[in-house]
Amino acid sequence: MEQTLPQSFDPSSLRESVFVACVAGNSSLSSIMHVIEQSGADIEKFVSRLLHDMAFLREVEKARERIDETVIGWFKKRGMKYAQRMDTLTDNQDPRVAFQATKDLLDRIGTKPEMRVAVSGMDQYKALLKELTPDELPQAQLEQVAGVEEPKDA
Repeated sequence: MEQTLPQSFDPSSLRESVFVACVAGNSSLSSIMHVIEQSGADIEKFVSRLLHDMAFLREVEKARERIDETVIGWFKKRGMKYAQRMDTLTDNQDPRVAFQATKDLLDRIGTKPEMRVAVSGMDQYKALLKELTPDELPQAQLEQVAGVEEPKDA
């Protein structure tokens, strides 16, 4: 693609600037012109032609895919390290840190609740809580966890 540009500007340098701007997510002529900090009718025509050049657009898309693969690969390589760190945090002496780390791990493996349960009374609340707690948990401790005490008969 032979273009006429001001003699002070190198077409390969302009192409590279436009390429970088496109890979970074700029797709409109105005946003690219702003990013490359250039102006002029000849430069706009050059950029416009690039934006309509299918080979150029395929290059941009391939570059974006390579970047995505690189970033994903980087995180995958470190995934085990991060998982081990989260696992270590579940044993933290600070119960808030341990709780949050445990909750976060459980959420990430797909055990995050999808919906809330509507409870319409204390008996239903206690029944649901009992259903969700181990059988060996004494009733008094269950009520303490729930923050509910049975009314004492006088």
